[in-house]
Amino acid sequence: MSETINYPDIFSTITGGERAGIGAVHAALALRPQTAKAGQPLAVIALLQSTVDVPVEVSAAITLPGQDAKRARGRFSTPSPSIAVRLKPAEVGYVLFPVNIAAETAPGTDYKLSVEIEAKPAGKARTIRQPNGGLPGEPGDFSDAAQQKIKALTTLSYATDKRRGRQLEQRFSVGPGGADQPTDRKAEWVSVCALTDLRDLRPLLHLYGRTLHIDVLPQLKREKLYAPLLAETRERFRAAGYPLHDGEAGVIAKLLTLILEYASPKITGHGYVNAGRFDLLTWLDRDPYTFETRPALPTWAAELLYAIARDRRAAAQPIPTIQRLLYPSLLRDAMSHSFALIERETGESLGSAAEMAHFTDHLIKALANKSGLDFSRVYLPLVLGGLIINEQVLLGRESPGDLLQQVSLDVEQRQPEIQAEAQAVYDLTNDMLDRTGQKYGFRLS
Repeated sequence: MSETINYPDIFSTITGGERAGIGAVHAALALRPQTAKAGQPLAVIALLQSTVDVPVEVSAAITLPGQDAKRARGRFSTPSPSIAVRLKPAEVGYVLFPVNIAAETAPGTDYKLSVEIEAKPAGKARTIRQPNGGLPGEPGDFSDAAQQKIKALTTLSYATDKRRGRQLEQRFSVGPGGADQPTDRKAEWVSVCALTDLRDLRPLLHLYGRTLHIDVLPQLKREKLYAPLLAETRERFRAAGYPLHDGEAGVIAKLLTLILEYASPKITGHGYVNAGRFDLLTWLDRDPYTFETRPALPTWAAELLYAIARDRRAAAQPIPTIQRLLYPSLLRDAMSHSFALIERETGESLGSAAEMAHFTDHLIKALANKSGLDFSRVYLPLVLGGLIINEQVLLGRESPGDLLQQVSLDVEQRQPEIQAEAQAVYDLTNDMLDRTGQKYGFRLS
């Protein structure tokens, strides 16, 4: 593992790099607005960035001025002066303390408040952010929601003066205001950027790569995968108004199974060349912080990492997670692979990368919207791709020709629904059945 692991440093973007180290977090204090007005609420923001790879138990307590500039007491109050929160591994966010300032508060320029912070790792922890931070990351490194929150926080001024080891102080001014506009809003935690907001997968691989290697990959074998993927495929296409025949569902389920078996090609015997970009094991065998470029994982694997970051139980039950939650992502990978297989097998161009991506998006949206499927969109590329890889995913004592003969019967049953716009795909299917059947000594189309 790399000697120095440094996850994206959100503080470099928000505070310009200023920070105070308190326990297992970086911290900084800000006010909104910077100049308070009597009678109007003031937001006190304690910005926190986890520096470890486990959850962090944080307690924060605010201390407000005891009197105003004319020594009148009780002018500053808050509905909840303390809060306890649990930060997720590597999470960045802030504690928001709403503060009421009485309308009678004397204006002044030297008011002072403080927030005391305690931050302890919830278990054995590894440091994932260095004391002085690191690279801030590019705008495209984060989800759109995280980018918006980060941008809003950059408009504030931050204090990092620390007293007694874990107390941050902030000086502020109070100007004249109007009638009281008190708030009863309690202190709260606002998440800004969690692991699930990172588009660079290296931190997720660093945290959960071993989990994938040990808990997930050994389960991704056809004996466990095929039946649940077949059932899920049948149900999703049925719900979308295009029930599949046995052969159609079978070859699609085999295609999905193959993509998952490609994740560990050495173990499943497919080989690294055949697995190509769907090989996950190569990424897991290396330290992600030695990659010269960002890892380009299969779509399903990237989504599984995010699922594990949200709930570690996803790793304990990977097949149900893939079947129910990640099916669209797995289907996307299968379609990408199928387009390439069909072009290689037929020598024909199926369109540009953008056109194939649009076609893929349309099918996945059709499944989600439960409408819009037809022969062409199901057979190209899924059924045709499944025909090509059929013999790579044989089950038990199955003969390679068994499922192909069933698909041939399915195509015959589909003939009445073939309109002019589907004729090219229909002809391509029959041609592929002919050529595939010749390998086994019979005519399929």
